[in-house]
Amino acid sequence: MFAAAMKVKLANARAKGRQGWSEASVRDEQLAELLVGHLSKGNLGNFVDIANFAMMLHQRGASPTVLRLAFHKADKQSDPVDWDVLSSCGSWCKIVSGHESALAAEQRGFKIEPYRHAQYFGKTTEWLMGKRV
Repeated sequence: MFAAAMKVKLANARAKGRQGWSEASVRDEQLAELLVGHLSKGNLGNFVDIANFAMMLHQRGASPTVLRLAFHKADKQSDPVDWDVLSSCGSWCKIVSGHESALAAEQRGFKIEPYRHAQYFGKTTEWLMGKRV
């Protein structure tokens, strides 16, 4: 029943001229940002929208990292610039900068997590920037 609802929603979108999610000109990051943007919505049918975006990313073979990056991009207070890399020994060993570096580390089997300067020291970004709130 849920899969049928997904199919109907996609058919309705195509009827409105929305298509092309599988084309090379559409970036995985765009679809991930759309998915993340729907997480805070509370409208009827939103679960179906989220599921369709997840299906699109899955069918395209997208890295789960794009979803994590889209989430952190939307979360303005913890938008990561750098990434901590977890070694095979279980210790956080390195910081890499940029999406491509984070993807490369993940593809080599490392676990990556956003590096948050403010949260790392238990302070808010405003506090660190001198804007005590």
